[in-house]
Amino acid sequence: MNPGISCSGTICGRTTDEPISDEVKNQRDSASCTLDNVAVEAISPLSSSNPQNVKNVEAIFPESMFNEFFPTRNAAYTYTNFLKAIGKYPSICSDAALCPKILANMFGHFQQETAGLVYLEEINKSPYCSDWSAWVSEAYPCASGKMYYGRGAKQLSWNYNYGAFSNAMFGDAMVLLNEPELVATTWLNFAASMWFYVTPQPPKPSMLQVLDGSWTPNSADQASNLVPGFGVTTMIINGALECSSWTQQAQNRATYYTDYAAKLGVDITGEKLTCSDMAQFSASGSAGQMALYWAPESSCSLVTWQTAYSALIEGDHAKCQGLEPSCGSETTTGGSATTASVATTSVTSKTTTNSGTESTTECEATEHLKVICYYPNWPYYRNGKKDSNTLCLLFITYPKFVGNGKYQVDDIDASICTHIIYSFVILDPTNYIMKIHDPWLDIDLGNIEKFVKIKDSNPGVKLLVALGGWNDSRMNKYSTLLADPAKRRAFVNHAVQFISQYGFDGLDLDYEYPAYDGVTTDKAGFTALVQELRQAFNPHGWLLTAAVSASKSVTDNGYDVPEISAALDWIGLMSYDLHGSWENQVDHHATLFGQPGDEKTVDVA
Repeated sequence: MNPGISCSGTICGRTTDEPISDEVKNQRDSASCTLDNVAVEAISPLSSSNPQNVKNVEAIFPESMFNEFFPTRNAAYTYTNFLKAIGKYPSICSDAALCPKILANMFGHFQQETAGLVYLEEINKSPYCSDWSAWVSEAYPCASGKMYYGRGAKQLSWNYNYGAFSNAMFGDAMVLLNEPELVATTWLNFAASMWFYVTPQPPKPSMLQVLDGSWTPNSADQASNLVPGFGVTTMIINGALECSSWTQQAQNRATYYTDYAAKLGVDITGEKLTCSDMAQFSASGSAGQMALYWAPESSCSLVTWQTAYSALIEGDHAKCQGLEPSCGSETTTGGSATTASVATTSVTSKTTTNSGTESTTECEATEHLKVICYYPNWPYYRNGKKDSNTLCLLFITYPKFVGNGKYQVDDIDASICTHIIYSFVILDPTNYIMKIHDPWLDIDLGNIEKFVKIKDSNPGVKLLVALGGWNDSRMNKYSTLLADPAKRRAFVNHAVQFISQYGFDGLDLDYEYPAYDGVTTDKAGFTALVQELRQAFNPHGWLLTAAVSASKSVTDNGYDVPEISAALDWIGLMSYDLHGSWENQVDHHATLFGQPGDEKTVDVA
């Protein structure tokens, strides 16, 4: 082993004593092995001290060919930066015979992502700050004033990817969360791509595992046409948007790859180049479903779903247990020390008195609090208008209405909510995809457009759309969808397009209720749909939630609670259905504590 290389999870120079599986050990010993950054910085073209994998690349792909391949590239994409990024991961091009194919594959994707290394940063810039799960906000908090749009040859995007990449580079997520610009201006502009190449994303294998043959598709993968070749690497990169049907983007990638393969002398005869007939990797069946994360909720055992703690990073097991990490938290980059910070949530409540004076109470919360609000579109059709007076309820000032409760998007006070859910869209009974319920109101009158523009004045609020509701659920179309993997696949692909088209931040599933009408296949089908949506949503940072029954019998029959809990960002318990107009006494609609003699309400606080 070369000096300066950190392998077997020994980033602190010691052998791990963590309870990792043989599969994870093999991953640590191979692809996750990295070169110390000090040694990386010493890499330069034709240097005799260059690592062997860098020398392999130089022999196959000299600087003259780099200039020929990318003549109009941005000046920040230097050949030296490329070699440093290669050197950071000794597993890339360690096999000289395989190296040309790895490079051709890499360049095909570079061409599509950056127009041949022309673009250093994404054109349509956005903050890309996501909190699709509570741990994401805690592990990868967005730094004030920073944006995590696409940068570098792979166009690294979203705070959770910047944080995870930073962990791999520096052992500290906050280095790149505080300075995301480094992904554009330093050798990290190529290293982000290398990190993506070698890092598995269960149930997806890493791209390197596809290329070096260490990933072997099982029967479930083969049934989804997931077979080794360039096409499946496109599925790994951007399958939710570009695969499962013909797209120009996926075709472009295949064309570019074919061209670079010819220039590098790579024989691609018989190789599956596109992904138009491929289905998504299955969280319940694919060979790439590796238990790769430490789960605090499971006594820090290895699980297949993503958490803040990766088994590929030495010390994360201790962090999961709340112990001091074995390595120091201070890292050095560019000569300056970077220290991680902890984000807290400041909660402010205001009380308005009759005299018009305000009293303010402020506190620090240890968790990220959520106030989830539903906006139903149907109150638009009610009569009524805003009154000049206001109504004070629960220490919050609301507009007061006269009439029978007309309520429009313009009436929403987004300042009192962290998440607002637009209700409802419905399931098309013919195509089994999401469909606008009221086109005249939602589209022609611009109700949805107005709703998503709430973020213009309230950038911190998350806006979701809800599918279903009681009335829409009273048909067998949901059971038909859940029972058919092909229909679920089409639904998931369309859901990605739908949410992207209208600008929502996620989807709330409100099928009331799986197996409620006696269709026993609903339970497994609903679980599969949730898992498939989760897989498709993760690259976009979108939220996935569900509203579920508060009835124990309905829950037992319709929901695999452990499985869907692992894939959903939150579950809304419809406890308001425990009481209603059918009763002969008045009480709180959804109370936290049951009253004497109340056998339905479960105390939750």
